[in-house]
Amino acid sequence: MAKRKPPAAAAESHDPTRLSTEALAKLLTKAGGVTIDAACVRRDLAAGAPRNPDGTVHLIHFAAWLAGRVP
Repeated sequence: MAKRKPPAAAAESHDPTRLSTEALAKLLTKAGGVTIDAACVRRDLAAGAPRNPDGTVHLIHFAAWLAGRVP
């Protein structure tokens, strides 16, 4: 039996501890109903949001950082 190739979208990692800026932006957009783009995530990273040593983002750490910035 031949193996089916997964769709291109499924090839992107959905590990919440290792998200690319693009994947994080898509996830935040879907969850919040407000469009967030990768540039917005990169601005947050430049402002001090935590990132993994490999440049990916841990969703929970990022969310905690965002929550800490809410007055």
